[in-house]
Amino acid sequence: MATDNAPFTFSDLIAPLSADQFFSEYWEAKPMHLSRGHQRHYAQLISAGDVETMLAKHDIRHPGIRLAKAGRYLAPDTYSIDLHYGDDLFRGVPDLDTVYAHYRTGASVILPALHRTWPPLNLLCAAMEAELNHVVHTNLYMTPGGTSGFSAHYDAHEVFILQIDGLKHWRVYEPPLLLPHHTQPFSPAGYQLPKPMLEIDLMPGDVLYLPRGYVHDTLTSSAHSVHVTLGISVYTWVELIAETLAACKERVDLRRALPPGFANNPESVAHLASSLHEILGTLQSLVEPQTVVDTFTRKVARGTIRRRGFFKPQATTIGSDTRLYRLPPGRFHVSQNEDQIVLTFDGKSMTLPGYVRDAIATITESESFLVRDLASGLGMDGSVTLAHALFLAGFVAAELEPTGT
Repeated sequence: MATDNAPFTFSDLIAPLSADQFFSEYWEAKPMHLSRGHQRHYAQLISAGDVETMLAKHDIRHPGIRLAKAGRYLAPDTYSIDLHYGDDLFRGVPDLDTVYAHYRTGASVILPALHRTWPPLNLLCAAMEAELNHVVHTNLYMTPGGTSGFSAHYDAHEVFILQIDGLKHWRVYEPPLLLPHHTQPFSPAGYQLPKPMLEIDLMPGDVLYLPRGYVHDTLTSSAHSVHVTLGISVYTWVELIAETLAACKERVDLRRALPPGFANNPESVAHLASSLHEILGTLQSLVEPQTVVDTFTRKVARGTIRRRGFFKPQATTIGSDTRLYRLPPGRFHVSQNEDQIVLTFDGKSMTLPGYVRDAIATITESESFLVRDLASGLGMDGSVTLAHALFLAGFVAAELEPTGT
């Protein structure tokens, strides 16, 4: 379990299960409910008091705050205002008295994408992305007592529900569509709600995991509820195959236009079907699978969550004895050819000359290093120059220095 000195991790999220047990028994397979009986399990991550402080003292603005009632989002101008500051304008500033009035009459307060601004959630999502290689995101919901949330629906992403405060009653139903793609959202048209397959009360410290496609709805008790949804938007074989098809653009014969009138002439339609069958049969010879996979994984690395970063008024001096810490495995990707090395990390890309190859290997093979460890191939000046460039780019962080009081 996370301690005061350690961030909340994926292992803490699914404890007491192991990662192997979770992925073999539950992932994309069936719901998981863990009732822990430990109300402060998420204290290291976020608390109801943290949420109250955010609303009262932090500069949260639309769309970072939204209100919903009776299954619909309220228009932002019904609870937010624009504030003038000289010639500038702060838009979407919530009027807290109005927000609270809506809340008292049954509206839920939603803080979308809270991992962008709340460091513990940012660290958790970034670490999970590094481990899972799928996109991780969060929302927070504060719901008054005696109300229902959105109507029954499924999500097209995996979701963990973390109960932070209060109590919420969940009903889960069999999926009408197994593992829907993100382009296959829930449609209520023609859907008849069956009997629940699972009905539970989520208490503080509990977690509920729902694979995508499982329909669910909620009710609060007489008390309020605060919960965080941690969503995982997965990459599927559909995306990898799409990358394969995109690679076909490199062939001029496949960039040629379809015949004029191809959709109107039955003979042309038949010829298209025959030609497509032939192309699909030779697809492996048209593209190099490893090249496609490498291109796809680089795109995944570029799309990962950026760290919150830091700002220090005093400049950090990088010297030969400075200890630097690189990003954890999974947060970066290294590709190289004869002339260049490309580092992809935290949504950024950095191109380096090929002669730093050995130094980059030294950096990526260990959690931390001294700048002088790089000097054998670059010399001391070269190692300091490379380390400083990586530090400014955010690929490495300097050892924390004690601060005076």
